[in-house]
Amino acid sequence: MDTNPTPAPTPDPAKTKIKGVSTSLTSPAGKDGPSLRFTMLAKSDGTYRTFATYVEKGKDGKSANKKGATSTHATVEAAKKAMDELIAAAVAKGWVQRRTGRATVKPDAFDLAGLPAAPKAAPASAPAPAPVAKKK
Repeated sequence: MDTNPTPAPTPDPAKTKIKGVSTSLTSPAGKDGPSLRFTMLAKSDGTYRTFATYVEKGKDGKSANKKGATSTHATVEAAKKAMDELIAAAVAKGWVQRRTGRATVKPDAFDLAGLPAAPKAAPASAPAPAPVAKKK
């Protein structure tokens, strides 16, 4: 009897690769003012690209986007470091990073011990639906 446990399989790096991350900052004026979005995207050659997008709302309600501060990085760690540096520089210039999402998380409706049972299948003797007559 083998008492050594089987080692866990190593995850495939191609499947665990980060596809993209973005963070938004707003002006001190709040949601009515312009915003600055930082994005990191994985490219097909295995490198990562980071860039910033300046979004300004016009008087007509349409947004105008300007892209800049684009750079390419060999590793995800280098791309994350570059994003952190971009965000720190923006915060130093007065941009505000706000929390987004739900303010409170709903509690779980059940736990592992109270997992709901599967519904019973419909009885096989249930009558079939009546056919619909076509009108001419």
